[in-house]
Amino acid sequence: MNTQHLNTGHQRSIRIIRQAEFRRLIGYLEASPGDPATIDLIGDPGSGKTFLLSALARAADDSGFVVLDGRCSGAVAGIAYAPLIGSLAALPDPAAAVEEVLAQLTKPGVGDRALSGSTLVAAFRRLFHHWQHTKVLILLDDFNQIDPGSLELIELLQRCAPGAFTLVCAHRPRPAPQFVREFLHDLLDSDTAVRIELAPFCALQSADLLDMPPEGPGLAELHRRAQGNPLYLRTLAELHGAPTSSLTETTFGTRLIGEIAGLDAEQLSVIETAAVFGGSVDIDTLAVIAELDPARVCAVATTLIEADLLRRAKHNREIAVRHPLVAELVAARIDPCRRSGLYRRTTDLLRQRGASATVLAGYLENVDVAATRAADLAVFVAAARDAMPADPRSASWWLEIVMRRAPGGADPDIVARAGVHVALIRARLAAGEIDRASALLLADPARTEDAPVTTIAFRAVMAAAAGAAYLADELIEARQLAAPCSREDRLILLMACGAVDFLRGALPSLDQMCEIRQLVEDNDDPIYHAMSSALLGFREVWDGDGGVATRTLELSAAIVDEMPDAAFADQPACLALLGWGEALTGRLAGAERHLSRALTLAELYGDTYLRPILQAGLCYTYQDLGRFVEAEHVIAQVATPDGEDGGRRGLIVALRARNHAITGPGICAIDDDASASSLWPRESRWTRIATLILADAAMLTGDAELCASLILRAGGSVTMSDIPPALRPCCYQALAAAAANAAAAVERWAAYAETSAEQVPQQHAFAVTALGHLDRSHGDHEAATMRYQQAAELFAEAKMPGAQARLLLAAADAAISVGDPGLATSLLSLTKQLARESGATQVYRTASEALGSLLVRHETSTTTVELAGLTSREREVAHLIAATGMRTRDAALRLGLSPRTVDTHLTSIYRKLNISSRTALAALVAGQV
Repeated sequence: MNTQHLNTGHQRSIRIIRQAEFRRLIGYLEASPGDPATIDLIGDPGSGKTFLLSALARAADDSGFVVLDGRCSGAVAGIAYAPLIGSLAALPDPAAAVEEVLAQLTKPGVGDRALSGSTLVAAFRRLFHHWQHTKVLILLDDFNQIDPGSLELIELLQRCAPGAFTLVCAHRPRPAPQFVREFLHDLLDSDTAVRIELAPFCALQSADLLDMPPEGPGLAELHRRAQGNPLYLRTLAELHGAPTSSLTETTFGTRLIGEIAGLDAEQLSVIETAAVFGGSVDIDTLAVIAELDPARVCAVATTLIEADLLRRAKHNREIAVRHPLVAELVAARIDPCRRSGLYRRTTDLLRQRGASATVLAGYLENVDVAATRAADLAVFVAAARDAMPADPRSASWWLEIVMRRAPGGADPDIVARAGVHVALIRARLAAGEIDRASALLLADPARTEDAPVTTIAFRAVMAAAAGAAYLADELIEARQLAAPCSREDRLILLMACGAVDFLRGALPSLDQMCEIRQLVEDNDDPIYHAMSSALLGFREVWDGDGGVATRTLELSAAIVDEMPDAAFADQPACLALLGWGEALTGRLAGAERHLSRALTLAELYGDTYLRPILQAGLCYTYQDLGRFVEAEHVIAQVATPDGEDGGRRGLIVALRARNHAITGPGICAIDDDASASSLWPRESRWTRIATLILADAAMLTGDAELCASLILRAGGSVTMSDIPPALRPCCYQALAAAAANAAAAVERWAAYAETSAEQVPQQHAFAVTALGHLDRSHGDHEAATMRYQQAAELFAEAKMPGAQARLLLAAADAAISVGDPGLATSLLSLTKQLARESGATQVYRTASEALGSLLVRHETSTTTVELAGLTSREREVAHLIAATGMRTRDAALRLGLSPRTVDTHLTSIYRKLNISSRTALAALVAGQV
């Protein structure tokens, strides 16, 4: 039998997902005498029992079986032998023996007579004798509802006609009548029956059923909600494909409505209450919510368990609706007013028991809007705050409920008081709902005049991060013009202005910084002190003395490192400013610590609008630290900003180009990126940083001319006044390297590098590197080698192994020019080790090629020296035998010598060259060539 697809009327084929179970069923049909003759097929409603029975019936029929397919459902309750009558009557062209059995089964009062020795049993014996050369298969679905007479007849036939038929009984795992349980228990205890249980689908089976790829969007959620049940999977997929449809309109809904149609008022009340509660619930809780006596609830629950509408939970004292989808449909059919009341009573009870805001919000969202209380809105706000880190979509949903319900009178001021507007924007951004977040963000600024200053500040920073800096300016200006500000409100607005400037690549003015410092002196909140120091330090990075900037940033870092995470909820840009300031001044350990922390908090509090600038800063830091694999991981996650992003898009493009130039599989051309960089906003500080990063990528790819052009564009002039002082030594050494053999130009750039460098390891390293370039331009490769090694040691002190590897490579190249292969080999080996550890693929490849070339030259030189130690006749003999492989006698004839003389020469050659065979001689001579 074909267990993959079964032909049904040549119109279509049934695709069987449960292949393992179906193959077992087929195997038992083809079993030999003595194998189990009864198969107990058990599975939840919708698990596929009826489908498998139908497929089995078709397969058996195709194989020549007589198939009696009956259903023991309640639709034919009260009719004796109903399943057998139905299955026999459905046979095509029934024989006389079939007609005789049907006549006996349908006699009036037949169910009241004893079966033993009856004419009915005799009629069945004659029927099985008629089918003695044909296999018989009896399929009984809903076996737990079989009538006593049919079961008694089945038992009698199994005893009177053993082996005459195979019985497959399919049923739910719910409690069955005692006589059915006893029948199944006795069979399974013997060797005459076997049980096949239909487990929930695995994810792959669910994908197969729904014709979806295993990794397809939405499959995991469908599989989770359906709990692997095929019927529920199809139902959920149907609703997903037709969002306007309701659960009651599905096949599943129709079947379930039929199941609950016969329930009385008390039964309906209990199952509705259980459906509203969801999950497992104890009897006492059900009684309180349903407003019924606990004893009555217990009795009714037992009845519903027997009907398989409720089931006992893992905890014996608790019960639950059969499946969450069943509960959903039951709850949907409750009268709206009654449903709202049930959810309200459930919420009140759980609130008394100390349930979390997240749990309470799940019930409160179903309470009628008109019945909303002020305390309910506070629960939604708290639930959104708790859900934000892991489930921003739920947070967004609950905050939207607050926005809709608050104006109705429950608590109209909570939106402003709790910062719901800002929280909702954050939640939507965190959930990836960019368009919906923008719709809130781009609201008319005039409408926010009365909003709290903290809300205005947040919206301004978010607008700048989203590429709408113009809106940020409008928001702050509108608030400043609306009404006089308190000193603290003025401080918050000024800090928001500073954060906006930071995001668009600008700097706060000196007047703003002076006012901020004055206002901070009157405030004890450490976050304001940390933020003001970070703002001032970032400004000093660009326009001040490097040492002053470092001290200011250290002050901010000292405050920040003592503060709990929650303190940054109102100033999320503080860590971004501090981290970037540290990265640009070479304080890389601090930069990594603070930018990593900022990213973690951005996820926690929903400040995902800051994620691109934070990820760019962390990638920049990792690149300087020589941790290129981590840099690649971070930059791969960055979403390129939209709108007027203040040059941050160029920053991300440049970081990707540099990382690819270092770690890529081959040479990376950056001409396109360089051309595009001319369109980046020139006034932005981020554009200048991006241009410098792109220049370094150009140098890595060997395009020194492009590197120099980009550096001069970023610096604004030879004085590099447009870039941070801490970065100038690096730029000057790159210009010195690009000048190559133009000694005068190299000398000028090296002088600039030396005078601009402060006494910190990495700046000093760049200055020493520039002097090394100067030495090479003068042809003093020995001095250059020493300079490059000194610079490498300084980079090692600064914990910058990537830069250290590049300088060791330059030192090795200079050592080769000096003619010191031993030193070059040592330097190249160390370069490979550092490049491997940091992930600098291109540096590793270059060092490997140089080392290989150096070794080949060394081997060739060694071979020439060794052969030079032979006499002229020995060299003649060695070359002849190595090149031709001649035997001694032939070589002697060619050279006009005796064989003994040739052997004497070979012995001397082997001794002098420390070899022992002609093969080794051939290899040695070949190495010389």
